[in-house]
Amino acid sequence: MNMRFAHILNFAVFSILTQTLFAQSLIPLDLGNQWVYHRELLKDGKVMERDTVRNWIDISFDIQGKEYYSLHEFGDVFVVRNSRKGQFEIDTLSRGEDGKFLEVMMFRKPHKKKMLEYQTFGEDRVKVYPQKERIQSIAGDFDCIKYEILPGNNPDRKIETYVAPGIGIVFQKWKQGDKEVVHRLFAYRLR
Repeated sequence: MNMRFAHILNFAVFSILTQTLFAQSLIPLDLGNQWVYHRELLKDGKVMERDTVRNWIDISFDIQGKEYYSLHEFGDVFVVRNSRKGQFEIDTLSRGEDGKFLEVMMFRKPHKKKMLEYQTFGEDRVKVYPQKERIQSIAGDFDCIKYEILPGNNPDRKIETYVAPGIGIVFQKWKQGDKEVVHRLFAYRLR
């Protein structure tokens, strides 16, 4: 094989892999998708409570000409949509000067080489790391993108979220007072 052909072939394979990553949803949004998590409440490393939590998508609708989904996630409901850049969330409590709902990037797709940091709601920030981390769960082992959500009013109360592209959130933890809440993916069903 001549060198020119080898370079063209390598470029073509790289282009296909890059397009596949950017075309793939971080958290797949489709009616009926479900994720089940084991939740643990820890204090000083000891399990204080243990239960099961279910996340799901039950409604899709059009807002401002874009398709959004109602995502029930860890006890809250979010209005979200996917794009080539990542997952957007609608701030249903605020509107812009034009009267339209404000939309923010919640989970941005990572840069190949450097950490990204961006602002979401108010003073809240998100860090997304370029290297994937392998996370083990009962549902399987996943190569995940790490996100740190840093609340502007209390940056010590960060939320670490690990997302497997095409699967969704695999692992999440945050502080709740002197305790730590941990969610680990147990099972999932995607349509």
